[in-house]
Amino acid sequence: MVQGCTVFSKVDLKFGYHQIEMAEEDVYKTAFKTRYGTYEFLVMPFGLCNAPGTFQTEMHRIFRPYLDKFMVVYLDDILVFSKTVREHAEHLAFVLQSLRDSQYKINREKSSFGVPSVIYLGHVISGDGLAPEAAKIAAIQEWPQPQTVRDVRSFMGLASYYRKFVRNFSAVVAPLTNLTKKDTPFLWSLHCQLAFTRLKKALTHAPVLKSPDPTLPFILTTDASQYGIGAVLQQDDGNGLRPVEFMSKKIKTQKLQDSTYEKELYALVCALKHWKHFLLGRHFKIFSDHSTLQWMKSQRELNDKLARYIQFIDMFDFELKHKKGCYNKVADALSRRPDSFALISSTHSFGEETRQTIARLLPQDETFGHIVRNLQADPSSEPGYALSSDLLYTYSRGEERLCIPQDQRLRTLLMSECHDARGHFGFLKFYAALSQCFFWKEMRSEMLRYVDTCELCQRNKVQHLGKTTPCGMRQVMVCVDRFSKYAEFIPLPEVARVPTVRAAFSERWVTHHGPTTSIVSDRDPRFCSDEWQSYCKDYLHSRLDKTSGHHPEANGLAEVMNQVLFQLLHPVISPDQQDWDLHLARAQLMYNMPVHSSTGFSPYQLHWGREPRQPLDDIIDKAKPDLTPGTAEFTRRYRLDVERARANLFKAQKAMIEQANRHGRPSPIRTGDHVWVASSELSREEDISPKLLPRYLGPWQVLDTVGADPFGPSYVIDVPLHLRTYPVFHASKLLPFTPADAFPDRPPQFGPPIPGKGYDVEWIEDEWGTGPDRQYLVRFAFQPPSDNRWFYRRDLIKIAKFIVLRYEAAQKGNLRRSPRLHP
Repeated sequence: MVQGCTVFSKVDLKFGYHQIEMAEEDVYKTAFKTRYGTYEFLVMPFGLCNAPGTFQTEMHRIFRPYLDKFMVVYLDDILVFSKTVREHAEHLAFVLQSLRDSQYKINREKSSFGVPSVIYLGHVISGDGLAPEAAKIAAIQEWPQPQTVRDVRSFMGLASYYRKFVRNFSAVVAPLTNLTKKDTPFLWSLHCQLAFTRLKKALTHAPVLKSPDPTLPFILTTDASQYGIGAVLQQDDGNGLRPVEFMSKKIKTQKLQDSTYEKELYALVCALKHWKHFLLGRHFKIFSDHSTLQWMKSQRELNDKLARYIQFIDMFDFELKHKKGCYNKVADALSRRPDSFALISSTHSFGEETRQTIARLLPQDETFGHIVRNLQADPSSEPGYALSSDLLYTYSRGEERLCIPQDQRLRTLLMSECHDARGHFGFLKFYAALSQCFFWKEMRSEMLRYVDTCELCQRNKVQHLGKTTPCGMRQVMVCVDRFSKYAEFIPLPEVARVPTVRAAFSERWVTHHGPTTSIVSDRDPRFCSDEWQSYCKDYLHSRLDKTSGHHPEANGLAEVMNQVLFQLLHPVISPDQQDWDLHLARAQLMYNMPVHSSTGFSPYQLHWGREPRQPLDDIIDKAKPDLTPGTAEFTRRYRLDVERARANLFKAQKAMIEQANRHGRPSPIRTGDHVWVASSELSREEDISPKLLPRYLGPWQVLDTVGADPFGPSYVIDVPLHLRTYPVFHASKLLPFTPADAFPDRPPQFGPPIPGKGYDVEWIEDEWGTGPDRQYLVRFAFQPPSDNRWFYRRDLIKIAKFIVLRYEAAQKGNLRRSPRLHP
């Protein structure tokens, strides 16, 4: 409506409600009692539930011929807009005459006439477009940190009024929104503080939105990620594309499991619904970074949800074009979570404005101010320095360097350009690049702090995360007695579900050695299942102890056995590695026969109470004593061996702890701190290369400490629920987060989403049907069997292609066999 208008007037009615007379039969309803008597309102009072609606209806009746043509009215605030002064005078006369005819009085102090811009309903309306009111933004900027949920709701209520000016509003305020959920304790975390600060900053730098022009074509750009959807509506008025409005929305929990194609389509549908009043009935362009949307109308098979999407989209006339994500920066940023804390390079403008800032600050600077004044009085008074165009330069080793005054924002801007925008190299390259051109006092130490606090460098800092477990197409379950070190190598088939593992463990270990007091295992889904836990608790009466996620050192004995097993198998298996399972029994005997360094006895002797017969016994002159099991002498000797082994084991453990502590240091992480988590500990999407992922993700808060070892406890981390991972991590998988509060105006740290699927498909348990209607029963990692779900193959292939192909190949017997070890 206001597109192209340059002259505005705002009319405010004086005590608007009191200018409407009460109906005589309703006057008694307004009675109120005071100590001076009972009174009634003859005019409409403030506070009645129907007062706003009544007043708005009256305004619409008076101005009906002019509404939305050259004026709008909201209660007692009237806005008149025109393209020229002459036209505006005529429009204003119509409005004022209508008020005179209806005997309404205006408030002259709050009204303004014939101005180029006007404040109306908290917005600044001008010929350039729409902007938020400065006073309201100032109120947001001065808002103190919320102390209660009610404070958060009050702040969000004011800030949400300007959400159309903020890119990615729903994602930016997500930590604050989470605080208002029911039954959620109020905990003002680092995420909340960052969201609070970022929202204030975003509103301070809010763009001026262009008024939609129906004569110009609209351009809609959409994008979706695992965490949200984003869109922007733009128009080109000859000065390049300008935003009309931003839109963003969080992905609902039930849509997290949707494929990327479905999420992109959902983003498009939401954007079309949001701007339906602009786009319906006109031709426009759509840009998306998901190329397959170009063929959405040519799909042969559609599920019910996609069919509804396509049916709604068919209402619009548009041309869809693919736009790569690297060029789709606006909508792509709208769909990304801010709490991923990834850093992307920002584009800064270094030109005349920066030079003027340096020149303005230099004379007042504590370090360079007196040098500038001396050089202005006498150009030769300061050797090694020179003034040029009000800028101070220093000369050293034949190099000319610009002196930078003490302004943290300016220095941060320079450091970000030489570090963040140039590949995040280490301190030496960073210092060499910046020191060639600039100089300031304590430059080296400040740059070192900048590198130390760089979040991207922290998350990608090279750390030794330990050796990976050998993996193959078939498996070996390694069982080791923690005292005697006696081991059993139990081969398992490719598809080894809990019943198979249970049967193998019972036959090979329980039958020969009896139930164990406790079982230490990793967090393999089979060992976390209800069936396995019930088997150990109700049948074996054994205590289950699980290691922290992805921390093999916690079960080091079994992990070492994996390496020993491969060492034993390598010399004896055939070159094609197809007969390794035939040599497991021989490898088991070869391991159990030698003396173990920790106990001083062979695992076989300490476990069975006697040494096994060996081929060398025939040529040894001294025969070994052969005591009959069950006799008193056998028992006495066995008890003696056990005591000696326990003493040796204690000494070995003490020596190992001393050796480890010699090079170790206590963990600096405490409850309430924020830490980075190794990305290898979190699940990622199919076909995502781990080599190009950040080494660390987060930062997230430490909720609790598990274990008492000061050098290597485990911690409970506040990992986002959509990652669906066990929240306990060992200290070796964590890195303390170093905040960068000392560097204001650091480039915004919105970036790529955390590479998690929101759920992990572990395996396919069963199938039903044939042809296009075939369904698979899916088992999810770390979830009980009750969470298994049926999926159509056509849907599952989109989200777990690799697992589907592996399952189908296994059914056909085309998988190559190679060992996969599980302690």
